[in-house]
Amino acid sequence: MDLFATLLDRLVITPQRNRKIALLASYFSSAPDPDRGYALACLTDGLHLKIAWRRTLLELMAERS
Repeated sequence: MDLFATLLDRLVITPQRNRKIALLASYFSSAPDPDRGYALACLTDGLHLKIAWRRTLLELMAERS
């Protein structure tokens, strides 16, 4: 999960589209299998969490940006 947190941090501060694509490609090529799937689900809004957890996660991400 530390790799995913680092990815999110870098995606937030990187303005260039091509650099973001490179960051995503690098992450998905190096992350272990279950983490890679969860990351893809989180990034594409495919992870269906209970509302309380989803709201908490969104608030934590908003604090970081």
